[in-house]
Amino acid sequence: SEIDHRGTPEPLRSVRCMGPLTPLHSILPMILLGYSFIDVFDGLVTARMDTTIHGVILGSLMMIACASGTQHIFAYGLIMDLSTVHLNLLKVKWSRPEFGTLNLVSFVVTFFVTRVVAVPFTWAQWLLTYQEEYSAADKTPCHPSYFFWVHFAFGVAFHSLNAYWMYHIAVGAWKRLKGNPSQELENKLDRAAVKGDENINLNHNNPKKKA
Repeated sequence: SEIDHRGTPEPLRSVRCMGPLTPLHSILPMILLGYSFIDVFDGLVTARMDTTIHGVILGSLMMIACASGTQHIFAYGLIMDLSTVHLNLLKVKWSRPEFGTLNLVSFVVTFFVTRVVAVPFTWAQWLLTYQEEYSAADKTPCHPSYFFWVHFAFGVAFHSLNAYWMYHIAVGAWKRLKGNPSQELENKLDRAAVKGDENINLNHNNPKKKA
C-alpha cells in the first residue's frame, strides 16, 4: 500500500522528495517568481543595482525550482513578506506621528526577524538536514546532483543582500527616530511603498545621487 508521509516534518520532507504537503505549498511560492520579475523591472527603471540583483537571484532560483517541481521547498520564504506590509504603510500620512513611528519600528523589526534570522535559519537547517540524510554511502540523493549547491549559492547571495539592506535600513530608521531627518530621507520613506520592496536605502548620508 502507499505510504502516508503527511506526518513527516520539514525540512526532512523536502530533502526526501516527498512532495508538497498541500497544493498551496506548490502554488503560493510561484508568487515569489512573479515578484522577482517586478523587482527586476523596478530596478532597471530606477537604476538601482541592488534591486535588480535581488530580482535576478530570486527569479533564477524560483525558475529552477518551478522547472524541477520543487518550488514547495521555498514556501517558507513567503514569511519575508510580513515586512513588506509595514514597508507599504510607510507612505501613509498618519493622523498621529506615534502611529508612523510604530509602523517604522515594526518594519525594521519584521525585516530583521524574517529576513535576517528566520529565513537564513531555515535555509541552513535544510542544508544540514540534506547533508545528514545523505552522508551514508548507501544513500543516493533524490534531487538532481546540482540542487544542493544551487540552494547553497543562491542562499549565500540572497542573505548577504538582505544583511546589506538591514544595515542601511537600521541606520536610516535610527536617524529618523532621533528627529529632524533630512528631506531626502523623508522623500525616500514616502516613496518606499511605490518601489514595492525593502530595497530602499534609508541612510540619508549615502553619497549616491539623490532621488
